[in-house]
Amino acid sequence: METAESVSPSPTSTPPRSPQIATTTGNTFGCLVRFAFANIRRRPERFVLSVLGIALAIACVTVVRTISSSFAIT
Repeated sequence: METAESVSPSPTSTPPRSPQIATTTGNTFGCLVRFAFANIRRRPERFVLSVLGIALAIACVTVVRTISSSFAIT
């Protein structure tokens, strides 16, 4: 029969850790680029829709600024 002391984890034991991503100094940009390309290959439709959304937002801002500057001139 086990006692409560033998069943409970000791305060010095560490919890199990998940596998770590390989971390090397100065490799953060490379990891981000590989992660981005992997996501583009996995979900290309999401990438296309995101790019179209950003392009549409830039076009809208450009049109509104052009219209407002033309009204300011007159």
